[in-house]
Parts: sequence; C-alpha cells; structure tokens
Amino acid sequence: PQWKNIRRKKSPLPRSPIPSAFIRERLIQEGKLSEGKIFHISNGDAKNPAERDIEISVGDRIICLKNDKIIGVRNGTRGKIIEIDDFGKITMQTDSGNIISFRSDTYNCFDLGYAMTLNKLQGVTVQKIICNADSTSHFDRNRFYVAVSRSKHDAIIFTDDKEKLQKDAKT
Repeated sequence: PQWKNIRRKKSPLPRSPIPSAFIRERLIQEGKLSEGKIFHISNGDAKNPAERDIEISVGDRIICLKNDKIIGVRNGTRGKIIEIDDFGKITMQTDSGNIISFRSDTYNCFDLGYAMTLNKLQGVTVQKIICNADSTSHFDRNRFYVAVSRSKHDAIIFTDDKEKLQKDAKT
C-alpha cells in the first residue's frame, strides 16, 4: 500500500448503522433520485430476523439478502431499480446485466445497496471503495486486504489514526 497517500481526515459518512440511507438522501438532495415508494423489508436472517420500512425509487441501488431460485437472485446480488409499478412489483437490472422482477410481498429480503460491510464485500469487485477505518474498529491485515482489493480503480480510506491503521494492517 502507498501509505503516503493516506491522510488523516474525518469520514463524511455519519456514525450510523445505515450509511446507505445517508447516501440515498444526498442523491435526493442533489436531484439524482426522486421520492419513491415505501416497502417493508426483511434482512433474510432466520436466526436474527429484523424488519423495517424503507423508501425505494427508480434509480436506487439495492442488494438482495437471500437466495431465491424462483426470481433468480442470490444473497449479494446487486443492481439498480429500473421500474416500480403501482402493485409493488420491482424491476432491477443486476450489475451483471440481467433484468429481474419481483413483487415485494413475495420477496422482501433486499436493502439499499450503496454501502456494504466488509463481510458482504468478500468476493465482490466494484469500481471504487470508500472505507471508514476509524480508531475504534479492529482493522487487521485480512480486513485491510478485503477493503483495498475489491476495487478496480480507487480505494479511499478515511481514518482518524493513520499510525494505528498502519500497525493494525500489518498484524
């Protein structure tokens, strides 16, 4: 890694469990997304189920959280919403180019896909990574490798303690 390019800088992302919602709100403010429709979603986790309502618009990025052979998605399938009809049918174009449609009352295991955890990024390639590695998180060599190796072009790492990040990335 080129440590000289790492600068101490506060992350622009809030300390929030839902950074994708923050990014989506910014896109709405910038006029890149319009107001959408409310959907009731699930995390797809049988052991620790969680449900909530989110707003989704045409143009939003989503990630599927559970395999479903009927509609043809796998846990981690990502894509962009290209249509939402009045009956709750969502059509997305996956990052691999496939067009998939599903009704939110039969498949609700999806979420906004603007930000992902490092665990979810394993095995994924993206254009750009923006990573928040603050001094309160344990960022060992394996997590550092996942963070910087998933990007085709850019990896931007925000940290409040450059020395700690360098030390943690070596262990």
